[in-house]
Amino acid sequence: PNGTRDTFQYYNYASLFAGFEGYNDWFGGSEWSIGFEYARDRSESIGHNFANKVEIQNAIDRGDLDLFNVQGLDHETWLTNTEETLQLFNHDIVYQGDNDFVTLDGTFSFDLLQMKNGPVPLVVGFEYFDLAFNQKYDPEQNRGIIAGGAGGAIVESVGRDVMTFFAETVVPLASTLELNLAVRYDDYSDFGDTTNPKISVAWRPTDNWLVRGSWGEGFKAPSMLQLFEPQSEGFPLGTDYVGCANGVSPCRRWEYRALYGGNQDLLPEESESMTAGVVWNATDDLSLELTWYNIEFTNKVGYPGLNAMFERERDGFYNTVNRNPDGTVDFVQLTALNLGEVKTSGIDFTAQYSLVTDQAGLFSFNLEWTRVLTYEQEVFVGEGLEDLVDFLGLPEDRATFSLGWTLGDFQASWVTHYVGENGRKDNTCYPSYNFGPCAEDEILLIQDASWMHDLQVAWNAPWDAQIAVGARNLFDEDPPYTPCCRYPID
Repeated sequence: PNGTRDTFQYYNYASLFAGFEGYNDWFGGSEWSIGFEYARDRSESIGHNFANKVEIQNAIDRGDLDLFNVQGLDHETWLTNTEETLQLFNHDIVYQGDNDFVTLDGTFSFDLLQMKNGPVPLVVGFEYFDLAFNQKYDPEQNRGIIAGGAGGAIVESVGRDVMTFFAETVVPLASTLELNLAVRYDDYSDFGDTTNPKISVAWRPTDNWLVRGSWGEGFKAPSMLQLFEPQSEGFPLGTDYVGCANGVSPCRRWEYRALYGGNQDLLPEESESMTAGVVWNATDDLSLELTWYNIEFTNKVGYPGLNAMFERERDGFYNTVNRNPDGTVDFVQLTALNLGEVKTSGIDFTAQYSLVTDQAGLFSFNLEWTRVLTYEQEVFVGEGLEDLVDFLGLPEDRATFSLGWTLGDFQASWVTHYVGENGRKDNTCYPSYNFGPCAEDEILLIQDASWMHDLQVAWNAPWDAQIAVGARNLFDEDPPYTPCCRYPID
């Protein structure tokens, strides 16, 4: 009777960028650039029809809310009184987040030396990044009295600044073989410093073939959202093995209260990546590219599942299951954690084609398709990897198709995004949420494939400006619906 818990999110983003670039005669000729950007990001989230648990309980204690009709009213009168009373305790949850960014960057490039097969260019640069972060919640959420919302830390002017230096060069080892070397140094005010190299090679056996490969390391500090994301309340399904053994919980999958959100104790992610691929310029207008990638993460930020915590508790490992004095589950903390390890590999395919016409202008076609071969995740160190490809939310296939058109001062682009069907590997039946094979009156719980289309048109004005108008999700397509309902009560 309180209505659906609908949440509306509002975003406002503005940025100002200014830059300068030039050329001088230093080192036999060099180029430089410097840029400055200020950006402001404001977000607000309002959730309607959440319930005040304390006021509901107080109404029960006073007798104003008679859930079991102990007064013996006729059904219609009792139902009307119950609904009207419950609606008195609706609450709108509110979140506000502010981000202010300041960035200053610059590059300087020149030819370091001359080799037999050509010059060795060098580019060096820097970037300074400063972030101020703020977020607020309504007090009732933070008191923990609102069902479905658990609030979060109120943050005022938490900052992060990063100083970065980088360098890159290309060494022509032979007329058809190049070696690319790059290094990046970052100094974070809140996560220390790190140095990450990258090496890649490119071989051109003929004019229209390119074979290339790369190896590199990466570093990523947790985002402010991952650190300070608001806590939310949910009731996922899992099996309470300890409670089952003690006779206080069902010995099958059931709903349990869980709290989600950010974690201020997160560590930075680190990665090691390898790629290998080939590019074929079939004609001047047609290019095809195929690339294999393999990436290994340590300290990958993710969210553990409810069952993973129940299993850890059963096996005597660290867990976040919080129990009441009688042994029943109070709640399970499922906030962001640094996972043990993540390994993923896949194939990227790109096709580009250009068509020039005499009267209708230039048409460009671009297709980008990714097939995920593996996505292995280890929730906790030493527990082993599990391949999650085709679990709900981890599709095998994603693709983007774009069509561009240019004629004189006019331009237009159409972009189609595709996300493949996923969820079959979960092998979960609906509506019982038991694992398959499913009964005759049940279906396998999967998420259908989705398509979304974007459109933009632009005009190059005679005063060296461009005016563009467009729409994301042009046809207002909803995401695929995945059933999610209460577990049936015996």
